[in-house]
Amino acid sequence: MYTPLAVPLEIGRTADKVSTLAEQLALHGNPKLRADAVVAAILASAAAESVAYLVEVNLGSARDSRSNEARAIARHAFERSRTLRPPGS
Repeated sequence: MYTPLAVPLEIGRTADKVSTLAEQLALHGNPKLRADAVVAAILASAAAESVAYLVEVNLGSARDSRSNEARAIARHAFERSRTLRPPGS
């Protein structure tokens, strides 16, 4: 049985996996598709950040391990996307 935050957290976990795959493709895949992989990482980061926001709003002041997990996922996904972008972008 799903709790109200189970679905957003699963979306966040999936976004984390997508950002990892995008990073691998950007670094080791076809160089002609690097920009596509970077954009996938950026979109995954945005999805993870959106999940973290939804979790925090739904929990209100009752922050717990779910908000910590969502925030950590968002940070990791953002860092992956940031390191893939060219300097100054």
